[in-house]
Amino acid sequence: MGFTIKKDDNEIKEFDIEQFRRSITRPGTSPALIEELVKYAQENKSQFKTSDDIFGYTFELLKQKEPQAAIKYNLKRAILELGPTGFPFEKFVAEIFKAQGYETQTNQIVKGWCVDHEIDLIATKGNDQFMVECKFHNELYERSHVQVPLYTEARYHDIKKTWKPDSPHHKLTHTWIVTNTSFTYEALKYSNCVGITLTSWDYPKTENLAHLIVKYNLYPVTALTSLTHAQKLSCIQEGFMLAKDVEKNIPVLKKIGLNDLEIQKILEHCTFACGMGEK
Repeated sequence: MGFTIKKDDNEIKEFDIEQFRRSITRPGTSPALIEELVKYAQENKSQFKTSDDIFGYTFELLKQKEPQAAIKYNLKRAILELGPTGFPFEKFVAEIFKAQGYETQTNQIVKGWCVDHEIDLIATKGNDQFMVECKFHNELYERSHVQVPLYTEARYHDIKKTWKPDSPHHKLTHTWIVTNTSFTYEALKYSNCVGITLTSWDYPKTENLAHLIVKYNLYPVTALTSLTHAQKLSCIQEGFMLAKDVEKNIPVLKKIGLNDLEIQKILEHCTFACGMGEK
């Protein structure tokens, strides 16, 4: 017999056991642990009132038994921990573009015909120069609506009106929007119509944000389960953004109060769970 839970957006829904199975299969959980988690969810449904309850139990068990799967299972929430402001997310997105061979500039002021514009990220590769809008959301259920591509496109055309053959300004050729959650149908429809490239957590089907993070081993420092939330924020404030850079940031870990034993545990955890040093 099934049961209902409250989702992140407060909607009450029937718990989908197959969807749950898929969510714990995706990060590479072993078949034995998958079956253990599914069985536990079915037999202990009375203790699960919200999707956060189920997530919390699953995440804690994965941390104990299969930390590499725990890192991937928690990845979307780890990106949320880059907040509450969008600035760390912009830096993180820049790292993703760098990994794909782009030259990047963040927080650029570019002259427009009517007003000047602060651009989150400019990414250049060959003759292509993208004006990248980084749309960060603090809640999993929040989505980027059609207003986002509408104002992004308007800003792009205001900048484009200033161009002259000898213009020293950026010659932006395309627009690109990256978000840590998802886009509404209307946002997707409009963007595809006018030629804006979109990247969200699960869009497009390949080369989406989740896929790119794993592909290029770009786990944020917030994915390290051996750090407290306060310690993660301190690392970000010190410019330590990527988990794979932990060895280069040992002075930062010491500065925020970690001792040698704690640092060694983080190094071991990162080597095992985040693939630090993998080619």
